[in-house]
Amino acid sequence: MRPYSLASPRGSVLIVAMLFSAGIAVCLVSFIRLATSASQLSYRSFYAGAAMNAAETGLEYGMWSVNKQLAGESAAAWNGWGPSATATRAQRTFVLGSLSGGATSQVKVYVNRRDLAGEPFIVARSIITPRSGPPIEKWIKVTLKKRARFASGLVAKDRITFSGNNASVDSWDSDPDRLALTPPVPYSSSVRRDNGSVGSILIDNPSIFTNNADIWGTASTGGDNPTNEVGANGSILGADSAAKNKSTWIKVTVDPDRIATDFTADFDPIVTPSGGTTVAAMSINGSPATIIGSLDPANPRIVRLPSISMSGNSSTVLNITGHVALVLTATTGDALSMAGNSSIRIPDGSSLAIYSSANIKIAGNGVANLNTQPRALMIYGTAQDTDNNGSTVHQQIDIAGNGDLKAVVYAPNALTRVNGNGNVMGAVVSGQISLTGNAAFHYDESLGRLDTGEPLGLDEWNEFINFADRQAYASVMNF
Repeated sequence: MRPYSLASPRGSVLIVAMLFSAGIAVCLVSFIRLATSASQLSYRSFYAGAAMNAAETGLEYGMWSVNKQLAGESAAAWNGWGPSATATRAQRTFVLGSLSGGATSQVKVYVNRRDLAGEPFIVARSIITPRSGPPIEKWIKVTLKKRARFASGLVAKDRITFSGNNASVDSWDSDPDRLALTPPVPYSSSVRRDNGSVGSILIDNPSIFTNNADIWGTASTGGDNPTNEVGANGSILGADSAAKNKSTWIKVTVDPDRIATDFTADFDPIVTPSGGTTVAAMSINGSPATIIGSLDPANPRIVRLPSISMSGNSSTVLNITGHVALVLTATTGDALSMAGNSSIRIPDGSSLAIYSSANIKIAGNGVANLNTQPRALMIYGTAQDTDNNGSTVHQQIDIAGNGDLKAVVYAPNALTRVNGNGNVMGAVVSGQISLTGNAAFHYDESLGRLDTGEPLGLDEWNEFINFADRQAYASVMNF
């Protein structure tokens, strides 16, 4: 019989098996930990996106309340908000529920200047709390600003084209003190400013044909560079442009600080007034006619008729007395046609608003708006962008005259052509804009403050990422 030996192969196999099992256990533990870490990282990445969505949801809640306040529904606007109904600020926590993986979601919203005495801002702080690990937060601040149809002098969906060798654009403010009791300020060289803003949302290049016009203000497009169609005698400058260092420019015709490629604009549809007095189509030739309006500028007399046709000598005058809103119901052809030496006369203290989906052609002696402010003549093009067949419809609005022309045009789906050799004052918002002749266009900055019932919109958007930015608002967000 052989004696038992410690070197028996059975012991070695047992040891190898134990070591192999331990190795498998280590691998399994490492794999589980890796899978757990990957799962946690995946969840945290998912939660980071959810936190941004939650913050933007909070901003939407805040904007809804601010615009409800603007609409005069303050009780509904701030129901459920704190700290009190009379405070100029408001705050509220919205619990948004649970997410996959067991995390909870909430957003804290702070609104400053909810009384709308100034431009309000909103801060939203979203908090995603997972089952394990620190919370994930997103902080966003937005500043709100009143939207305005006429925030710029010339605005188009499509191209803006200048023709003529002496055309120019600048601005002035007819109501600089914003006091209704003081008389408006007429345009003159002594009050001219360099805010003659021109903008097109078109992203194709080019979208603004400045040619030989001088733009004293800004030129902005939805994309590309608006300066490559500036002619040899054209310019886009400001009053401060000459004082800047232009040593690299052979000829200073464009100030790069005065151009932008991020222009946006809203083109809201116009609501045509309903009701009013219905009369037959008017044909005026060789003799004057009068439309009598109301004494209240806030409630003009509404007159509905298919069309107005004017021709003949200088005695062909349509006098507007009081405040009148003309609703021209023709859907094709010319709803307003002026030829010969005919004219429309709007005395000081009267006003005229024209609504039409058909063509408007103002020629002859044009419109004599004897008011200082262009807003006394408002022309609204109500044509839709497409007809029932889906083909493009372009309403035409032609305004011509050799004297001073003061008018405001809002026609988002029209081709508006302004032709003149005098001063054109006001603002134009249209599908396309063409300015011919040698007219000088003067944008009235007070038009940007017209109360058109528009809701507040975003002016600035900022995400607070670092500690210092968040700390600046920590005192108002810890509720």
